[in-house]
Amino acid sequence: MDTGKGTLQHVPKRKKVITAILTAAVILYIIVCGWISARQDPYAIRLRVTPAELTLDTTMIASAESAEGAEEIGVEGGEVVAVTIENRANRMISSQNDMRTYLVYRVMDASGLAVYTSDQMRIDPRISSGRTGTVEVTVRAADLQEVGVSPGTYRMVFDLQDPAGFFSEKGSSFETAELLLTLR
Repeated sequence: MDTGKGTLQHVPKRKKVITAILTAAVILYIIVCGWISARQDPYAIRLRVTPAELTLDTTMIASAESAEGAEEIGVEGGEVVAVTIENRANRMISSQNDMRTYLVYRVMDASGLAVYTSDQMRIDPRISSGRTGTVEVTVRAADLQEVGVSPGTYRMVFDLQDPAGFFSEKGSSFETAELLLTLR
């Protein structure tokens, strides 16, 4: 006759085994995720820009200075450039709170010298790891002329910057985006 004593004695042991297996699986998962995260480059980010070429007319600035209502002829607006940020890093990209990562661009002359560096532009909303976001940047000929950039052809290089410096200077897999800028 079965009193059930044998069955009751095995239940707690079975629960202990299942609990031990599940605990081991969770620990293994945490170790694997940590290993993957440690192997990722914190600067594995790619920038893309459209359009690939941009021409700004500085002659409109001179005529606007003598005309009333410069905004009516489009001088104040500038040209909009879309910068797509593809985040392949193990970190979030944001200008909020302690993240303090910003989009900047530098106008480079033929020798590679930066003749102008833009103000920092906010990246909002946050771009999580594995996600893509776009920041629209307005480029104005008046801003460039104001700091002494003369008519000519330049490379406009988009980069990210945090308190430690430009991402492109950190020797990582970060990819800048460039466009050909012509001021006439």
